[in-house]
Amino acid sequence: MLCREVFLTLLVLLYYNITLSSFLLLLPGTSFLLPYFYPIHFFILLSHRQLRDEAYCKQRYGAAWDKYCEKVPYRIIPYVF
Repeated sequence: MLCREVFLTLLVLLYYNITLSSFLLLLPGTSFLLPYFYPIHFFILLSHRQLRDEAYCKQRYGAAWDKYCEKVPYRIIPYVF
């Protein structure tokens, strides 16, 4: 596996695509920041969720979780986070 939270990775990609399509629908040359709010908000929200899930799994599974984290080093986005 490339990352521990595949579902969260797919959500990040979904929100990025929504932002990209919203940005392309705007008139060229305008600077409208509202489309960027959605993916930034969800990335922060999902990062916090992943950290909570990781703390819970570490408490519940202990050494087995540490071994899993060594095999799968990335949390949400492979090679980034």
